[in-house]
Amino acid sequence: MRPQRSGFTLLEVVIALAILAVSLMVLIDGQATAVLMTTDTERTLTGTWLAQEKMSEAMFRLEREGFREGDIDEEGDFEDYGNDGSLGENVEFGDTFRDYKWAYTIRKVDLQLGDMSGAADQLQDAGFGPKSSEEQGGSSQADQRDLGDVGLDPSMFGDMLRNYIREVRVVVWWGDDEPDLATCEDCVELVTHAVNPGGKIVPGAE
Repeated sequence: MRPQRSGFTLLEVVIALAILAVSLMVLIDGQATAVLMTTDTERTLTGTWLAQEKMSEAMFRLEREGFREGDIDEEGDFEDYGNDGSLGENVEFGDTFRDYKWAYTIRKVDLQLGDMSGAADQLQDAGFGPKSSEEQGGSSQADQRDLGDVGLDPSMFGDMLRNYIREVRVVVWWGDDEPDLATCEDCVELVTHAVNPGGKIVPGAE
């Protein structure tokens, strides 16, 4: 009669330990990935909030100081943000935003109106707007008049509109490296436009 086995062989123990080690490695790797994703998400959310704050600051500056002739470029960090009592006596963030930096620019918008009739033809070819004159049995494209035919230069309209529009661009990034705006990795970029209805430029402001 064959005796009954009362334990595990060394091979069985080694195989069980190997399975346990692989399982633990997969579990730890998954947890580490989850932590990194959570950290990146929190940084992006914080960066977006800070960028919105800076965007509001830039827009308020335009409203307070008016449109200038020259461009505005500013940059800084958030080390003292909220710790100076500007957000209330009981609001202090300490070193929460120590790794975040910001920059904003307020620039003229280079408007290129170009050939308006040509742009209209492109829209018609894409299926937008009314049919072309040829499809309607009218004159050909060669017979259509452009701004230049009446003595108007399209660039003149661009020069006139530059006093009315400014592009406001805000970038907030974290870490030691300058942001790569092509990919905007580890950064948040916001862009909007401000309109100056009167077209008035603050004299002497550069």
